[in-house]
Amino acid sequence: MYAPLVDRTIWQKPDSESREGVITQVITPTRKWRVKYAATEWFAIVLQPTNFTEGDLVNILGMHSATTLVIEVIPTYRNADNLNHLNRVV
Repeated sequence: MYAPLVDRTIWQKPDSESREGVITQVITPTRKWRVKYAATEWFAIVLQPTNFTEGDLVNILGMHSATTLVIEVIPTYRNADNLNHLNRVV
């Protein structure tokens, strides 16, 4: 059975800031990734089991710790290959 990865309060970003990042590396499938966000590489986890691949755009929900983001799927952007869009986002 799946146990939630996040069991504490998540710091959330203000709505005025961009919340999109891009998966740069799969560390543990369905559990942990590297995400490029705000010109920095972060570790990332999810609240629900999800299977991302490199290049997927994700929504940043907030921070789990000082080095780990909490992310979710952006349904309209899976396997995004548009590098111009990615450069604007991250």
